[in-house]
Amino acid sequence: IGALGLSTYSRKFYKLFNYDRIAILDHFYIKNQKIACFKIANFSQTQEKSNSSSVYEIKTLTLFEFQKSDLKFHFLPKKDLCYFIERYYKNPFYSYKNYGIYKNKTLVASFFARIVEQNNSKGMFITDWLGKFPKKLYNAFEVLLEVNQCEFISFMCYVKNPKPIYAMGFKLLNKDENLIPVYFEPFVKENIDIYFAFKSKNKNYAIFKGDSDQDRINKL
Repeated sequence: IGALGLSTYSRKFYKLFNYDRIAILDHFYIKNQKIACFKIANFSQTQEKSNSSSVYEIKTLTLFEFQKSDLKFHFLPKKDLCYFIERYYKNPFYSYKNYGIYKNKTLVASFFARIVEQNNSKGMFITDWLGKFPKKLYNAFEVLLEVNQCEFISFMCYVKNPKPIYAMGFKLLNKDENLIPVYFEPFVKENIDIYFAFKSKNKNYAIFKGDSDQDRINKL
């Protein structure tokens, strides 16, 4: 069992009930190197380019393509295709896109993301992930940022071993030097810590920003 978006008050109770882990979601990101003036985020320095590969391509997955895929969710708690379809494709409030990651034209993974507009600019937020974390995706993500004219890709999650996320090309947000807002309804230009807790005997437990209510609408 798990929970996401814990308040200071509620964290006391999760400690009282001996949850296995109570911590803050890791905030990974890739910055758009083609943008000089950032209106949503603040970056104090240039992000070093990661090792990348030209064999990967990121393309939007239609509902039909997604239904025909054999992608699996590699973590706990388990999520099937029906969950992702109802949660993202059929969301009545937000518009999500499912991006497929192709290696030599073979679908190897996909992720759901939402583009947020603020201050005449845009940011992309990954909310969920299916499949493994392919290595050396930096160039493919840079192309995705450029095509969508987004300042950054934000990826907030907890996984037991984050090394594959670094290997994709992401950096961990240094909150003393950089700023990527999380709240937009209303807009709060601050780094926000999102606390989670879980109790599980399985070490493969994972939490993504789209879980619970951390990517829900706050105004109609």
